[in-house]
Amino acid sequence: AKVIAYDNATVEANDNATVEANDNATVRAYDNATVEARGNAKVIARGNAKVIANDNATVIANDNATVEAYDNATVEAYDNAKVIAYDNATVEAYDNATVEAYGNVYCVSYLAIKCRLSGNALHRVLSTNTVYFANDDIKFQKQ
Repeated sequence: AKVIAYDNATVEANDNATVEANDNATVRAYDNATVEARGNAKVIARGNAKVIANDNATVIANDNATVEAYDNATVEAYDNAKVIAYDNATVEAYDNATVEAYGNVYCVSYLAIKCRLSGNALHRVLSTNTVYFANDDIKFQKQ
């Protein structure tokens, strides 16, 4: 089944369902569901769900969920979730989550996680107050 959700709609997707979430829609995706989120949509992904988040979409990914985040999307990743983030996306990673960060992505985690950086992406590990970066041209200034 394929569902297209707009405005303030709420959708629960299971099994192999496909959902397009737009505007302020909320989606709970389970199992092998696939969701494409746009605008200010919010997605909660569990199991092996796959989410493509654009614009200002927000995703909470659990279990083995996979998220591709673009634009200004925000992702919270838990368990064994995998996030591939581009543009100006922001990622908070916990547990065994892994992150690939490109562009101007900002990733933060409490403990060190597997995080591959490219471009101007940054990874801040709170427990050690360490910032990792890939580009030697980044300038840090104390305020």
